[in-house]
Amino acid sequence: MTFLIAALVEKLTGFWMSESMEKTGLDHEFHGERANGLNNLN
Repeated sequence: MTFLIAALVEKLTGFWMSESMEKTGLDHEFHGERANGLNNLN
């Protein structure tokens, strides 16, 4: 049952982000925010 739910979520929204989104930071990509005021060091 869990696998079916996970497969459905993956098809509808996806679990994985692109590498560029991960490097930029997901808070910044989704909400335009920087967590704790830290700069991305990459």
